[in-house]
Amino acid sequence: MDTVGVGRGWTHDPFGGTIEDGRMYGRGTTDMKAGLACILWAAAKCKQEGLPGKGELTIAAVVDEEAIDLGTFALIKQGFTKNLDLAMVAESTDLDIITAHRGRTVIEITVHGRAAHSHWPDHGVNAIEKAAILLNALP
Repeated sequence: MDTVGVGRGWTHDPFGGTIEDGRMYGRGTTDMKAGLACILWAAAKCKQEGLPGKGELTIAAVVDEEAIDLGTFALIKQGFTKNLDLAMVAESTDLDIITAHRGRTVIEITVHGRAAHSHWPDHGVNAIEKAAILLNALP
């Protein structure tokens, strides 16, 4: 959960989960573990209390949140997120309740051009120039 790339400077195997002197070393050993534990506790408490009264309570812990959200994308693509009434996200909020999130959109755009010799640039279409116009037009 919530791991970043390996990077440099590791003194232990980043994939090993090595325990030394009462400490665990490895990717993902601390970040978001408390948040995930809180969500699991809340879900267990809801089940104990008979909540929700109708519908389903589902936990989805996804991967790749620190990069391009492949886990979340897979849930959306498979239709998992249709008809959801509520989502709990355990990211830091300074203990404020957040009722909305701006979200994130990833769009892949291909801009086509036509190569030309620099001596006759008017014989071609500059895709970089067209992409710059497009980017500048985005809100």
